[in-house]
Amino acid sequence: MSLVGNIFREWISWIYPSICELCGCRCDYGQSLCPDCIQKLEKIEPPYCAICGAPVPGSFIPTGICNDCHEQKPHYSEARAVFTNANELRELILSFKYAGKIYLGRTLATLMVEAIKSHPYWFDGEKCHIIPVPMNSKKLYQRGYNQAAELAKQVAKNLNWSYSDILIHKEDNQAQAGLGRAARLKHAKKVYRIGMKSLKEKSFEGESVLLIDDVFTTGATADSCARWIKRAGAKNVYVFTLARTVSHYK
Repeated sequence: MSLVGNIFREWISWIYPSICELCGCRCDYGQSLCPDCIQKLEKIEPPYCAICGAPVPGSFIPTGICNDCHEQKPHYSEARAVFTNANELRELILSFKYAGKIYLGRTLATLMVEAIKSHPYWFDGEKCHIIPVPMNSKKLYQRGYNQAAELAKQVAKNLNWSYSDILIHKEDNQAQAGLGRAARLKHAKKVYRIGMKSLKEKSFEGESVLLIDDVFTTGATADSCARWIKRAGAKNVYVFTLARTVSHYK
């Protein structure tokens, strides 16, 4: 950035300072969380399942794979999340998704990028093509944006990875919230597809794809989407989310 650009940015930051969404303190320009509040977010640390990333606090998995993945291996090769979907982060995600606070996406995506850079062994260290989990058109119209796509575009931009939005969420009135894992898996198989026009325009033959969403709950959505991406010829499909819901499902 030029000297004039730096001066203008500094001037703007004094007139319109960035304020931490959680504590109200000033942040770096363009960010929505201060360093202290970021440190308080609950990171997901090993040990966790080598495939789905389900954490096993205070223990270890002798086989490296959790029971769910052992019983039914998902279509994706590896899933990772940065934080536990709880407390302050959960409230931030709800605000990002439902309260129109789309500006939070920039900071949340930055945290995802930092996690990838600090874990170079994730996703086999590959450069991937990024695809977001889709939203059905009715919800997209009501909300005005797809939070997964907002995160995915920012991550792709920061990593200089390619991006496309080719998955389709078919019209469906059944909400996944409240469904158990088996019901979610069954439901997800019905609603996700790849657009045929998009598939003709873009081949994933031999490529590795990184599927991005805001929250990983049971893995049903990720598995269904990965299944279609593999059908499109992808060599590997990895899943990356900002947060993961840790519950009795895993």
